[in-house]
Amino acid sequence: MNVVQKDNTMNIPNRQSSATKAFTLIELLVVIAIIAILAAILFPVFAKAREEARSITCISNLAQIGIAMQMYVQDYDESYPSIIANSTMGDGCAPDLGWFNANGGWAVLTYPYIKSGGIYHCPSSESPFWLSGQPQGWCGTPNQFYVTQLEKDAPMGVSYFYKKAFAGGPWFDGHPVMDAEVALPSQNVVIYEYASWHNDPKTTVYQSPIDPAKMALNAVFTDGHAKKVIGSQWRQLRYCNLGWGCPPKGMDLDWFLSDDSYTACPHCNEASPGTGDPHDVD
Repeated sequence: MNVVQKDNTMNIPNRQSSATKAFTLIELLVVIAIIAILAAILFPVFAKAREEARSITCISNLAQIGIAMQMYVQDYDESYPSIIANSTMGDGCAPDLGWFNANGGWAVLTYPYIKSGGIYHCPSSESPFWLSGQPQGWCGTPNQFYVTQLEKDAPMGVSYFYKKAFAGGPWFDGHPVMDAEVALPSQNVVIYEYASWHNDPKTTVYQSPIDPAKMALNAVFTDGHAKKVIGSQWRQLRYCNLGWGCPPKGMDLDWFLSDDSYTACPHCNEASPGTGDPHDVD
């Protein structure tokens, strides 16, 4: 009888064919390089998109603030918010003029129409943001009532300036600025960002010299519309005789109103309280 011997070698797996093929070092390096190139291309795009989104948020904030400002004007005999304590410029303590227009004090008067402290803060600015570094302003003996109220109403700080020409009505004219006195409401900025947060945060409204190409501020106008105003669109940058040379080396947004015939506020159309320049530069 013929016996057929079973060939056990048929059951041995082919180790070479079943083995997993690994990446070589060169292939890994190529993949890493491709990822790095894509990241270098896409990350700035994502960062720009994020900053554009933040800018839109800030414009939305300003639009809501503009509505609140209009509501305040309607409730207070057509007058804009102005310094609280007295008709003197003060030294920057709460609630004097510098504290009121630059350090965010104006927020305590508009908050009842907003009831959301986050509206006063631009997400691209420091948090919290106070121009003086503290809610009480630039001195050690403020009126604590107003400081406490501001901290409560705007816990993240105030990233926006209220134009001094409006805030200081009682100081320079003896009464608040009235709505009827604003001749060109669609051209008259009332609140604006302190810095070019979304373009170059180091470019601020108090910087001198200043590069107009880097200046891009979101602002709200007295008629309530808000938009980004870029570079020489700030009309005072088109003038040379402002004490800063030609081309202009600085900006002073505090004092500018739209109408040269604004007789109720003679200082409002000057480059600063002392220059005597009558040009319409806002």
